[in-house]
Amino acid sequence: MSMNTVVRLARAEDKDAVLAFTQKTWDWGDYIQYVWDDWLSAANGELVVAEVDGAVAGVTMTTILGPGEGWLQGLRIHPDYRRHGLARQLTAHQLDWLRQRGVTVARLAVHHHNIPSQTLVAETGFRRLASFVSIEQTLKDVAAADAVCEAVPPAQVDAAWRMIEGSPTLAAAAGLWGRGWAWQRLTRSIVAEQASQGHVLGVRESDRWAALAIVSRDDDGQLIGYADGAGPAVERLAHAVTQQAKTAGAAFISAMLPPVPHIVAAFRRAACPSSDPGAIYVYGLPL
Repeated sequence: MSMNTVVRLARAEDKDAVLAFTQKTWDWGDYIQYVWDDWLSAANGELVVAEVDGAVAGVTMTTILGPGEGWLQGLRIHPDYRRHGLARQLTAHQLDWLRQRGVTVARLAVHHHNIPSQTLVAETGFRRLASFVSIEQTLKDVAAADAVCEAVPPAQVDAAWRMIEGSPTLAAAAGLWGRGWAWQRLTRSIVAEQASQGHVLGVRESDRWAALAIVSRDDDGQLIGYADGAGPAVERLAHAVTQQAKTAGAAFISAMLPPVPHIVAAFRRAACPSSDPGAIYVYGLPL
């Protein structure tokens, strides 16, 4: 099958064509319809489509998350044009775009059930960095918990960072944290930025930080992008963060947890998720 393919910047008028083939990506649908407008206008990224013989047949988004860090997401191919190399062509375009802007590493995430995408990224040269655990639960029926945590004040950022920097949890997470559905390197400056917004919550033991979590609000839910700590402090933190979210009026909690069994278990006990979305594999490629 001979195809005349062009990769170009997406335009507002492409929206209907893209949404037409991304409505049933998974059993529950797809998120592209909710992010299209933001992606189209993003100052730190590029939304492109693949056009085959004049028809929009693919789409993908590239974002620069921070200095030297690129993120690939939203790769979708129209069913009628799959297995013709469009996904590889779009990925190659993304990597070239990042290289031209001095980005030194590209990352992306793939659900553990998505074998075709895992195959594609492996063949492109990506290697798996870590496997994060996703926990999602509505908070309506979560029982009250007698646990409290406190926001890490800016003056305590150094102490919090010392706890995180030397933690085996950060090593298990390949040095990454989840900012929404994108992962980037966790640094002291990011901890400071998040703490300045009241997003770093912790539990103290003997006047030191024994457990920490980075949280944020997204529409009606509360997101947890990183959690760290050991022993009973993690259990208290998990219950306190969950309870705080419910008290603040969040409808649900969504946690992207490092692959550390005792941390995952603590948040599962606190949130009591009714379903387990499974693992999210994060891949990286030096550029």
